[in-house]
Amino acid sequence: MRHLLALLLLTQSAALACLPPSRSPAMMSAERALNALRTGQACPNVVEDPCTRTYRAAPQEVARLLAQQANTVARRSGEVWTVVLDEYRGQRVQIRAGAGGTQVVQSDWETAYETLLSRMATATEAAGHDGKPVTCTQLGVKSDRVLAFEQCRVSWAKAQSPLPGQPFTPTIHFTLSRVSDSTLERAVAYTYTPLTWGGYPCASPLDYEER
Repeated sequence: MRHLLALLLLTQSAALACLPPSRSPAMMSAERALNALRTGQACPNVVEDPCTRTYRAAPQEVARLLAQQANTVARRSGEVWTVVLDEYRGQRVQIRAGAGGTQVVQSDWETAYETLLSRMATATEAAGHDGKPVTCTQLGVKSDRVLAFEQCRVSWAKAQSPLPGQPFTPTIHFTLSRVSDSTLERAVAYTYTPLTWGGYPCASPLDYEER
C-alpha cells in the first residue's frame, strides 16, 4: 500500500503540486537548521545534473539533519554518508568533509519506476488511437535487466473526450517478475493508461492491484 500511494502521488509534477507531502515539525526543524548552516545557494528539490553545496558543520551532523528532513536514514560507507531524498524520482545526496566544512553533492539516477513510466508512454504512443488489435511485443515492451514483463496485453476503451482521429484509448496490462529496485512491486497486476487533456490534474496513468 505504501508503494501504491507513492505511485499515485509521485507520477508527475502536477500531482506533486496539488498533493504536497505532509511534513512533520521535526522535518521542518531540520530544514531550518540546514538553511542556517548552508553557504551559498540551495539546490532545487529535483536535479538532473549534480548540484554541490557546502555546510558549516561536521559531515555526520549534516547527514543526520538531511536524513531527518527527508524522514529517512543516512547510510555511511567509510567517510561518505548517503541520504536518499526521493526514492521514486531518484534523488540522493552524498556527504563528506570538504573545504569550509561539509560538502554535499545531490544527484539523480533513473529508478525502475521512472524507467517503467517512460517505456509505457512510448508504447502507448506507438499503439495509436485506432483500436486495432496489437501486442506488447509489437509495441516494443520487452524484458531486460531493469524490468522483466510477463502476462502483458493491450486493451482498448472509447475515449471519454475523443480528439479528431483519436476515438480509442489504449491500456497496457502486465505484471513484473523482476525489478531493479524497490520503487516497483513484483507479482501485482499493473495497468497503464495514458492521461488525456482535461483529466483530473492529480490523476496517475499507473495503477495496480494485488494478485
